[in-house]
Amino acid sequence: MKDDATANKTVEAKCKKCGRETQHDVLKSKEVRGSTPSVDWYSIDYQIVRCKGCENVCFRESLRHSEDTDEDGQPIESVTIHPDPEEREPQFDKWALPELVGGLYAETLTCFNASAMTLAAAGLRSVVEATCKEQGCTGSNLKAKIDDLVTRGVFLQRDSDYLHQHRFLGNEAVHDMEEPPKEEFEIALGVCRR
Repeated sequence: MKDDATANKTVEAKCKKCGRETQHDVLKSKEVRGSTPSVDWYSIDYQIVRCKGCENVCFRESLRHSEDTDEDGQPIESVTIHPDPEEREPQFDKWALPELVGGLYAETLTCFNASAMTLAAAGLRSVVEATCKEQGCTGSNLKAKIDDLVTRGVFLQRDSDYLHQHRFLGNEAVHDMEEPPKEEFEIALGVCRR
């Protein structure tokens, strides 16, 4: 194990704040080398890095091993950044929402960020149900309750139309165990944020 093997060097990493690949200074690092029954050798470099553009600090893990090489036999680097720069963050303060809605919204984003799309779709349906409950919507089913959200001025008609489509995504996720497309889920999440 080597301490600071790559400290004071510059590496490429996707910056969450900048939203793109940028140069990062390595502030601190630790390299771990070894072998296992399945790989002849491996090298993991754990790094604390800072973006040269916005100075955002994150954790970078760089892995190379004997079983993942290019055509020339050179090891291919696999990089993981924490926190994940692709992870969706709440667009508003969940504490500003009613407790039930905010809690479900946070859980739904956790599922989405973990790519658990079936659970995320069920969660988003729960957020809509909780919103209807908080707004005192009446109706014997979710369709009627969503329509009541429009009557109450909480949602526009076009948002209601899309929520009805999402209602089917939630039903398919829960009853048929069908994973919804990520893009469809993101649109529905955008409607709920409004």
